[in-house]
Amino acid sequence: MLKNLSLTQRALLTLISTLVVQAAEFLTGFFITPIIIRGLGPNLYGAWGMLQQMLGYFSLTELRATTSLRFLLSLRQYRENDTEEKQRLIGSTLILLGLSLPITIAFGIGLVWLLPNIIHAGSENMAGIRVALIVLLFNSVLDRVLSIPMHILKAQNLDYAGMGVNTATVLIGSLLSGWAVWMGWGLPGLAIATMANIMLISVGRFWVARKAIPWIAAKKPTSVEFAFFAKTGGWLSFSLVANLLLYSTDTLLVGAILKPAIAAAYTTSGVVLRMIGEPIYQIVGAGTAGLVGLCGQKDWGRVSSIRKEMYFLMIFSMTVLGTGIISLNKSFLTLWLGKDYYGGTFLTLFLVISVTLTFLTRIDLTIVDAMLFMREKAWALFIAGFIAIVSGTILLKMVGIGGMAIGLAAGNLLLLITAWVLIQQRIPSISLGLIKDLARPLLVVSVTFALAYWIEPRIQAENWLGFFTYAVGIGTLALGIGWFMVLSPDIRAILIDRVRQSLSLFKQ
Repeated sequence: MLKNLSLTQRALLTLISTLVVQAAEFLTGFFITPIIIRGLGPNLYGAWGMLQQMLGYFSLTELRATTSLRFLLSLRQYRENDTEEKQRLIGSTLILLGLSLPITIAFGIGLVWLLPNIIHAGSENMAGIRVALIVLLFNSVLDRVLSIPMHILKAQNLDYAGMGVNTATVLIGSLLSGWAVWMGWGLPGLAIATMANIMLISVGRFWVARKAIPWIAAKKPTSVEFAFFAKTGGWLSFSLVANLLLYSTDTLLVGAILKPAIAAAYTTSGVVLRMIGEPIYQIVGAGTAGLVGLCGQKDWGRVSSIRKEMYFLMIFSMTVLGTGIISLNKSFLTLWLGKDYYGGTFLTLFLVISVTLTFLTRIDLTIVDAMLFMREKAWALFIAGFIAIVSGTILLKMVGIGGMAIGLAAGNLLLLITAWVLIQQRIPSISLGLIKDLARPLLVVSVTFALAYWIEPRIQAENWLGFFTYAVGIGTLALGIGWFMVLSPDIRAILIDRVRQSLSLFKQ
């Protein structure tokens, strides 16, 4: 049945799957996150956020083996009968993971040794933080192998096959994390709960992958095939270094330059944006795997059409979400966690701008990857990340934690412009009409963000009833503005048609 589905139907099923999983993540996060934050306290919660970003740098030692697998399989997903080549790609993945193991061990030992110089959370907390880091490092190494089925499912545009497993593990994992902190086990307990959840996810996805893709197996690659695979991993590794500078260094710097408790406020100020923003991107980007496949077939007409649709839907979504978060973040965090966990309206504004630019950039970087602009993308990411971190660090010392968000926004804007230039270089006609089409939506979203920034000090929700009253009013207004002023008539028609097709799938 899965093989007979069209690209649009697979994208719709992925969308439905994403909606279900992200709804589970939001609901559990809403109730479990306060337990974790209050159970750990500002200092240890800030340290936890710093540990998460340290893991990003540790992932460099994988040499991007699993990412290379997903990327190369995505480009070949339309070759349904060429299973042996795909099996040799899996073999290349396992070989590269084995070769990277000595680097992994050495880097992990270095991180544990240098930990007190990175996280200044008090000597009384250092033992627990070090244990948590060791558990997380061990978990990261295991996950590299165990996540291979997940990457294959995504590459073959079949991630929706694991909808039930994904939803169940989200619920179980959140409950485990909350229970570990509630029992007073601190960061080590939270790290162990995280590892247990990863194991459950891996087992479930392996079972799903074996049923959906019978050909999953590993075969020895030729020397030429492995050399190409390793080269791909090399450029993706360089891209990851740059990506980490841009997206996974801000909390570390805030905590190291100021203190972990300030890093906690920086993190929690963006927690709602991550809880809702990332699911929205996953929903809008439900057809990403199919988009890569179309690039592999060089069907640039459909690529251009899908790109335009994703751009409009992303700007529309962020108009609604960003307006609500800028105007209501203070009220929400004060009621949810306490006023000490709010970093200010200025910080919130630029976090929203930065995330909006990030999501738009992701759309184009997917196309840039599929066009095999690996070297150009890696250098563009590195330069953007360098500018973001340097400018963010300087502004952090000048204007406070909001300065880091300004640096991130500047880096993301530079990267977005570079991605446009690269795409235009390969396909001159792909961006010409889109520039004109986006003029009004970008103006509208800028004005609504400015109005939300102006109105925020005038909103004081004393209780949850008052907050939801404000949320409904502002959300309805932003939704109307987004629907009629951001979305063009043809995009509205496409969106309505997508909803109808989704409903028809449920009837089958």
